[in-house]
Amino acid sequence: YQRRVHGEIHRMTAKKILVLGQARTGKTVISNFLCKWGDVPTLDYRPTAGCRILETEVGGCAVELWDCSGDKRYEVGWPAMMKDAKGIIFVFNAEQRNTDPVLEGWFRSFAVPLNLQPDTFLVFAHSQNTQHPHSGRYTLPRQLQGVPLVETCLDASCEAERARMMAAFSELVSRLAAS
Repeated sequence: YQRRVHGEIHRMTAKKILVLGQARTGKTVISNFLCKWGDVPTLDYRPTAGCRILETEVGGCAVELWDCSGDKRYEVGWPAMMKDAKGIIFVFNAEQRNTDPVLEGWFRSFAVPLNLQPDTFLVFAHSQNTQHPHSGRYTLPRQLQGVPLVETCLDASCEAERARMMAAFSELVSRLAAS
């Protein structure tokens, strides 16, 4: 990653963060929002093929956000996606019940082989229901206990959730930059 400062080019090592979760949980719209690629969710669902890599800068730290498909048919590509990852954002559908086994599966498949510590994780309980975006009752699997859990909603009426989501992402990037 290169950045031009006062006419000089500076190389920056980007912090690679994976965005993981089941298909149709909102990973792509969340990734777009966090990287300021557009923050208006659409009703058109287009599944991610493999992964998308978005680049941004947060507090002077270069970030690569890897929006990974939730489709298990891309599992063969997971080792390439994992290479050099420094953090993980786990996303689950806040409107579904019993998401612990799903989160545990993503944790076992990515966090364990990467040997990442809990302070490199973030969990988003994402809702697309703008009338009642969250129930507020979530329990995380024991492996993710203590990891910041943020209720997210990207509709324009969800300003507070959007601000909390961006703040949590900035804090995660700050922790990764300090390591």
